[in-house]
Amino acid sequence: MTAVAWKGERAGVALGADVRTPTGDALNYLGAGASGVRPFVIWSYRARLSPHAFVGYDVNGSSVISGDVTTGVKAKLPGDLAYAGGVDLWLNKRITVATDLVGQELFTANRTKSDPFTEPGICQDDALNNVNCSPDLPPIPHTAQDANLTGYSDSFNISSVSLGAKVKPATSLLVTANVLLRINDTGLRSSAIPLIGVSYTF
Repeated sequence: MTAVAWKGERAGVALGADVRTPTGDALNYLGAGASGVRPFVIWSYRARLSPHAFVGYDVNGSSVISGDVTTGVKAKLPGDLAYAGGVDLWLNKRITVATDLVGQELFTANRTKSDPFTEPGICQDDALNNVNCSPDLPPIPHTAQDANLTGYSDSFNISSVSLGAKVKPATSLLVTANVLLRINDTGLRSSAIPLIGVSYTF
């Protein structure tokens, strides 16, 4: 849902909101399992070099995937600030290129990290009193360490850069190509996500 809030000779501002409802199975990777709304604002300027920007904020409800999936207890999903900004450059009547910075800042989200865990010491047997693993004898220290996953809450940023072009080789044919490249290591995503589209007007 989007509406024009202001329109000048070359620039314009639009306001809108995205609404999400939990219609899928969150435990089967179908949605987040919670209602949410994202109000946003878009600004653009029309010229040979056309800048544009987008900013929105997600307000989410509670979901079992943010709580305890074993008991079904729900917890509030973290809010996030989504933003994008870039430029379109009109090279000629057949070619346009574009680049954008696309980012998302998640606030107080559940995360995991790997911490070293030192194995407990080895117990000693009391041969004189015929006691196995005697509680009266100090354990032999163990130096081996293992990786241990622990949970914590933290805010983090997910950022990518988008590079694309639109080419019109014929009057009724339009070819669109785009690649999304990650520029930091947070989030579960590919290093590069390509997209190619072809449209033809009859």
